[in-house]
Amino acid sequence: MSTPDPTTPAQTEPDAAVPELETATGESTADVVPELETGTGATTADPTAVFAWSGPPDADAAIPVVVEREGYPLLTRIAAEAFGSFALVLVAVGALLYTQLSGAGTLGVALATGLVLAGLTIAFGHVSGAHMTPAVSVGAAIAGRIGAVDAVLYVVAQVLGGVVAVAALLVTVPADLPAGLGSESATAMLAAAANGWGDSSPLFVVSGGAVTFGLAAALVVELLATAVVVAVVLSNRARRSGAVAVGLTFSALLLIAAPVTNGALNPARATAVALVALGSSTTPLTQLWLFWLTGLLGGAIAGLGALAFGRHTTLDEAPDLTSPEWTEDEQTIVLD
Repeated sequence: MSTPDPTTPAQTEPDAAVPELETATGESTADVVPELETGTGATTADPTAVFAWSGPPDADAAIPVVVEREGYPLLTRIAAEAFGSFALVLVAVGALLYTQLSGAGTLGVALATGLVLAGLTIAFGHVSGAHMTPAVSVGAAIAGRIGAVDAVLYVVAQVLGGVVAVAALLVTVPADLPAGLGSESATAMLAAAANGWGDSSPLFVVSGGAVTFGLAAALVVELLATAVVVAVVLSNRARRSGAVAVGLTFSALLLIAAPVTNGALNPARATAVALVALGSSTTPLTQLWLFWLTGLLGGAIAGLGALAFGRHTTLDEAPDLTSPEWTEDEQTIVLD
């Protein structure tokens, strides 16, 4: 009888449960196992990957390597993106729409948006990657983490989810509230939460038309903020704790972008408000191109950065299983 080669990965059955190793700090392998890459480009950080085990016959000392992509069906992932976008836009726009009543202000809106994004990332990160915005989907596609067709379907789902969220907010506005807040109608209230520059910039309203942010300022702020957000998302996709980093980053950048453009950082959010508020103002729709340009370009920049500088460990460079950092008796990975 031949002895199994301990360095040869063994394919697991598609339905087989993959044991989760626990680290000395209580983290799981999803947080600490290096990205191991195969010829298909799948990695251990991919939430839709199927794992095999490589190492000595003793399963306690084996480590997961990716042999093929498999996981949640496409329809499930699309649904997760649609719902995630719905929730994100609902909070981002809703908090701004009712800020005069809640007294939340720009800081409150930014924190609320960041908190819901962090929660959604934790809830759906293992399902679809928790992109929630077209910018992240574009970045992930360019970085080779999802296919182009999947990315397009994600974007469509995100836009639809955002539109439903804004439409739901419009329905909640009491009939007499707009007049009480000095607005002509519910759609006019919503239009005030739209993204834009020039006469549509919050600075124009606050200053009584004396000063405003122009096209150049809006383009630079939205582009840089979006690129940073997508870079943080792509850098933290394999860590549960990364949800906090993503949420805080989004909140901080929203504080910068809010006075300039009402803070989009998300083409789906800008599109949803522009479409639903169309009956009151066409300006958000005519300025929508900028938020798609900055969203797609910002996502592409971050995706190219991840593709060029991201860390990838090939199977030939897998960790040495005989190293003291790997204990064979307690299914524990000892971290430095």
